[in-house]
Amino acid sequence: MKLSDYLSEKQIIVGAKSKKKKESLKELLGALVSLRKISPRSRNKILSSLMARERLGSTAIGQGVAIPHARLELVKKSLVVIGLFEEGLEFDSLDGELVYVVFLILSPKELEGFHLKMLATISKLLRDKYFLERLKKSKTASEISQLIKSQEERM
Repeated sequence: MKLSDYLSEKQIIVGAKSKKKKESLKELLGALVSLRKISPRSRNKILSSLMARERLGSTAIGQGVAIPHARLELVKKSLVVIGLFEEGLEFDSLDGELVYVVFLILSPKELEGFHLKMLATISKLLRDKYFLERLKKSKTASEISQLIKSQEERM
């Protein structure tokens, strides 16, 4: 599975402005609404599901990265959006550090296999510290897209 197969440059938000977890998720969901990937009416339900998942344990995995995710009946197609937060945001990270990169994954309730494979794919990409540092320093969606594709070719 390739992350790049589920990610257009329009689903990469560089210069995201939020400073807190809930606001960052709203910002990324807003991008999906703008792209007509999710309906405006479903946004609050999706946000509630994401926040419920966060209450079980933070999806901020350390090293400035969070991977919030939810499987939902109201999502008909698997979606990924990336947010790059240059100034960092509070996300209750396991290492206590700010989060700079958020990979948001939404998938249909019945696609558990996809969900787990996408989490594994992103985790595999992030094992390379050089890749992660370049990702954090990227300035454009195009640069991030190319970086991901290049890293996928090496794996």
